[in-house]
Amino acid sequence: MAIQNVAEPGPRWQAISSDLDLTHDLMGGTRNMRQAGLKWLPKEHSESWEAWRGRLNRSVLFNGLARTIAALSGRPFGQDVMVKHAHPRIEAFIKNMDGKGCSLTTFAGHMLRLMLRDGLVYVAVDARPDGDMPYCVLVEASQMIGLRRDPDTNAITQARIRERILTQTGQFSDEVIFEVGVSF
Repeated sequence: MAIQNVAEPGPRWQAISSDLDLTHDLMGGTRNMRQAGLKWLPKEHSESWEAWRGRLNRSVLFNGLARTIAALSGRPFGQDVMVKHAHPRIEAFIKNMDGKGCSLTTFAGHMLRLMLRDGLVYVAVDARPDGDMPYCVLVEASQMIGLRRDPDTNAITQARIRERILTQTGQFSDEVIFEVGVSF
């Protein structure tokens, strides 16, 4: 079945989405696991709904995953990454990887945390039209809903990235919307 809608996730994303849901809910702690309800705490066959809700509200998650990821990702980047004898443009780039002042050390630490959580992370590299310094954007595994490669060169020919955008809907209210960007 061919995908006709740009926002429809591809088969690779569908294959990993339930695993990503689990790790994201685990990282969210007790609150996320309780909000997921039946997804992670199924109702027993003869259990009443009242008994199940009581069991759900008593359930507490020890967040060993979040603690482990924090511990493992903090060690490699406890000190700044040092690059010696680099071209001045490279030195400038590693001080501002994302175009917003994020250093290579901070960027790599965040990338490692995402890799430990999801097992996969993408880095999109782009440059502004004015020819200024390139910049990097971390793309989480759950955001990459479609990726196509050339079978001969393995070069990426299409990437569909779903972004979560917070938009103002009133004087004091905001709403989360999702937009899909396509790169060719």
